Amino acid sequence: MTGPISSSRASGASAVGLGGAGPRGGAAGKALSNIAANVASAITAELQLAVDPDGRQRGSAQDAYEVEAAADEMVDTLGGNAADRAAAARSLHSFAQEVASLIAARPGSRSLDRIYQIVQRASASQQAQDINAALKLIDATTAEIVK
Repeated sequence: MTGPISSSRASGASAVGLGGAGPRGGAAGKALSNIAANVASAITAELQLAVDPDGRQRGSAQDAYEVEAAADEMVDTLGGNAADRAAAARSLHSFAQEVASLIAARPGSRSLDRIYQIVQRASASQQAQDINAALKLIDATTAEIVK
């Protein structure tokens, strides 16, 4: 049986690098990293695998993983329009769904480490300079998680 992940070892958020992918990751890398962390946090909290000392709930029932906010921030950073915002939200929702599926199927540190490694490789591979490159990076990262 899977036991709780103590806050001294790791939480879902820390295991997948909450806080963005850093300067090399760019806007797409930051969005991927934050959503993976939000998914991991929500699932580990729901499964009571992580201790949340302040009892804070993340997101809302409609957007538990804060995908819309990540899409808005990414599109604002890259200078996109309303159509780009919708495309970014679709790609990031797909990414969140795959991360959630993997963690729900295998809620251990091995899955979290796999997600972390995939997001870090994607973030380091290129800096998306425009919305199209960012969407390609997100979709490729999602495909890697599905493998």
